[in-house]
Amino acid sequence: NGGGVAGASVTPYEKNLHVWRQLWRVLERSAVVLQIVDARNPLFYLSEDLRKYAMEELGKPMLMLVNKSDYLTESQRRAWSAYFTKMGVDHLFFSAYEEQKKIDKAAAAAKRGE
Repeated sequence: NGGGVAGASVTPYEKNLHVWRQLWRVLERSAVVLQIVDARNPLFYLSEDLRKYAMEELGKPMLMLVNKSDYLTESQRRAWSAYFTKMGVDHLFFSAYEEQKKIDKAAAAAKRGE
């Protein structure tokens, strides 16, 4: 379906052929493709066209990182994981917020000399 949304406008980046050329060059040189999607609506952010191009045309593995997973309950993460597994999408759940809290805590402890 191309991943488009009816009535959605095209951004200036999507109109810029130079941006697309850069993306293609980066994809060709990459060992793996990582798509980062927002856990609050992962299907909105997942580009199936990019996934197919990377995997089928270039033969590159693709991993989807579901960020902001701290917004999801354990039950929601299990449901999304089952869905993505069924669709053949390799995925990981991640929370940049939770990781930043760990970094901040470690930095504070180091500053105190712990």
